[in-house]
Amino acid sequence: METFGRRVIRDHFPQQHREFYHQLPFLFTGHSDSSGQVWASILCGEPGFISTPDEYHIQINTKPLPGDPLAESLSTGLKVGFLGIELATRRRNRFSATLNQKSKAGFELTIDQTFGNCPQYIQSRSIKVRAVQPTIAIERFTYFDEATMALIAQADTFFVASHSGEAVAGQASGADVSHRGGKPGFVRIDDKKTLTIPDYLGNNHFNTLGNFQVNSAAGLLFIDFERGDVISLTGHAEILWQESDIEHFQGAERAWQFKVTRLVRMKGVLPFVFDFDNYASTTEITGTWLAAEAQKQSHKNLHTWQDYRLVKVEQESRNVKAFYLSPVSGVKPTFEAGQFLTLKTDVDGQPQIRTYTLACSPHDEHYRIAIKRETNGVFSNYMHYELAVGDIIECKAPRGGFVIDPLEQRPAILLAGGIGITPILSMARHCILDTTRTRHLRELYVFCSARTPQERSFYDELNQLADRSKGLMKVYWVLSDPQDAQPGLDYQVQGRLNAEVLKAALRLDNYQVFICGPQTYMQSMYDMCLALGINDNNIFAEAFGSGAIARQTEQSNQPAVIDAEQALVTFEKSQVEQEWTPDQGSLLEFAEQHGLAPDFGCRNGSCGSCVVKKKAGSVNYSQQPQCDFDNENEVVLCCARPAASNDSGLVEVTIDC
Repeated sequence: METFGRRVIRDHFPQQHREFYHQLPFLFTGHSDSSGQVWASILCGEPGFISTPDEYHIQINTKPLPGDPLAESLSTGLKVGFLGIELATRRRNRFSATLNQKSKAGFELTIDQTFGNCPQYIQSRSIKVRAVQPTIAIERFTYFDEATMALIAQADTFFVASHSGEAVAGQASGADVSHRGGKPGFVRIDDKKTLTIPDYLGNNHFNTLGNFQVNSAAGLLFIDFERGDVISLTGHAEILWQESDIEHFQGAERAWQFKVTRLVRMKGVLPFVFDFDNYASTTEITGTWLAAEAQKQSHKNLHTWQDYRLVKVEQESRNVKAFYLSPVSGVKPTFEAGQFLTLKTDVDGQPQIRTYTLACSPHDEHYRIAIKRETNGVFSNYMHYELAVGDIIECKAPRGGFVIDPLEQRPAILLAGGIGITPILSMARHCILDTTRTRHLRELYVFCSARTPQERSFYDELNQLADRSKGLMKVYWVLSDPQDAQPGLDYQVQGRLNAEVLKAALRLDNYQVFICGPQTYMQSMYDMCLALGINDNNIFAEAFGSGAIARQTEQSNQPAVIDAEQALVTFEKSQVEQEWTPDQGSLLEFAEQHGLAPDFGCRNGSCGSCVVKKKAGSVNYSQQPQCDFDNENEVVLCCARPAASNDSGLVEVTIDC
C-alpha cells in the first residue's frame, strides 16, 4: 500500500484536478476546531469560486454557510481536508491543505496532499440552482431530534470528517473528509445519540478508519437534497471489529459507530437542491440494516423446509430448463457460488427430494437451478412438465463445500461436463459480478464439454461473461459431435478434453481446479490434472450420488473405526427397531429396506439432507461426509454404519427418525 500511495498521493495539483475544482459549485471540508471537535462542512459558490494560482496553492472565494462551525475556526495554520465531487458524473477528487491567509473574499491555502478517488457508492443527482431563501433557521441539539432521525433513516449519502490528531514528526497529519453512500437504511439509528454504519470495500487507503484509530473525534454531514437543509454532527467514532450483525449485511466488510455530542441543523441554507437520478452500481449490491436483520433471522431456519415460488422458466438447451425460485418469505438466504439447493415435493403422492446446484451468483435477485430432463427421471419430469410459474415448492437453504473464492490471487481452471456446468457458471458469474464491489477479477479458464451444440447450456451467457472480463476469463467449448458448428467460432475443441489441450491453452502456473460433471468425466479430469503436476489439494470436485472421485492420496484425521458385526438400530420417531448387519449397507439404505422414507439428496454425504439427531450409540462413516453436521449429536444417514463397541455387549444405535 505504501508503494501505491507514493504513486497516487502528490504534493501538488495535476492540471486536470485544477480544472475539475474550478468548475465546481460546492466543496466539502473537514476540520478540527480549537476544542478538538471535528466537523464536516459544505462550501458553496458560483462555478469559479475555487481557483488555483499555481499547482501548490488554492484560493476559495466564499464564506461558510450561516451556522456552520467552520466560520469560527478559519485562521492561519488550520489543517483542512477537502472533497470535490460531481454528483451527476460521480467524479471526485480529494486534497488536504493548510490555511495561509484570510481575506474579505475568502481564504488561501497551501497544498499538503492531493489524490484522486474512485466513484463507488455515489448516487447520481442533478443540481438545481435556486434563489437564496428568505428565512434561514439554525437549530442546535446534543441528540438526534425527530426531524434529524427521519432524515438519517432515509439517507443514501453522507460525508464524514476525521483528523489525525496531534502532529507527529516524520508523519503526515491533518484533516480529511470523505463520502459515504448506500441504500436508504444503511445508517442504523441505535438511540438518540448513536449511529452504526457499515464500511464497504473502498480504495484501501483507510484515511477515515486510520484516523479513527488514533483520534476518535469525527464529524458527519447529512444533506436534505430536496429541501436544501444541512445537518452537521460532531462526536466520536469507534470501529466495531467484532460487530456480530455485520456478517449478514450485504457488501459490508466491517462496521463503525458514531456517538453525537453536538448537532447543528441549518434549514434552507443551500443555494441549490438536487433531483435524484440513480443509484451507483456498487450501491445496488449492498444491503440495509433491515435486510441484515431479516437475513440473520433466516439463518435460524437454514435446516428447515421453506416455501419458494417458481417465478420464471427458461429453456437452456434441448433437455435442460432453468428454473428461477423466490422465497415466499421475501428473504433469500445468502450462499457461496458453487453451493446447491435441496428441493422437496410430492409426485404421485410420494415425497421426492433432490439436490441441484445453483446456477446463479449470490448477487442475483433469484435462485436459479438448471435441471436436465431424464427419460425415467421422476423429479426432472415433474419439474419440466408439471410445475408451473406461480407454483410453490419446498426448499432448504443452500449448502455445500464446493465453492470458489473470487479474491484468491491464483488463477482457476473450471471444468464442466454436461449439466455439471451449473456450479461452474455460478462461480464464473460470481467472480465477474463481484468485481463491481472488489475491483479484483480472478483469472479464470473455463472448459465446457458437451456432446452436440444443441446439448450445451448457458452458451451465450458464459461467452458474454468472458466479453465483460477484459481478457481475464477465457471460455473454451469442447464438442464431441460438432455437427454444423463452426470451429474457432462456435467451439474450440473437437473430441474430448485432454492434457494437450490444457497445456496449449494454459501457461505454467499455480492453479486451483474445480471439476463438475458425470463421475467418469470428473475422474478422468482429476487424473489428468494430477498428471499435469497440479497438487491434489488444489483440485476440487462436486459429487452427487455415486459421483465422488477416487483420489490417489486420501487422507483422514478420523481415527479408524470398525463396523459392528451386528447392531440393534432403533428409529425412534417411527417406532421401528431392527437388527442391522454389514451387508445391509448404510443406515439410509437400512431404513429404506424396512419401509421408512427419510429425507435424502446426494446419498454421498455432500448435501446434508439426511442428517438426523443421534440419541445413542456410535457410528462409522464409509466416507467422511462433506456436509456440515454435529459429529457428536447428529448422523449423516447415507454414509453412516453402526460402529463396533469396545466391549462384547450388544451394539445399539438410536436415531431420531
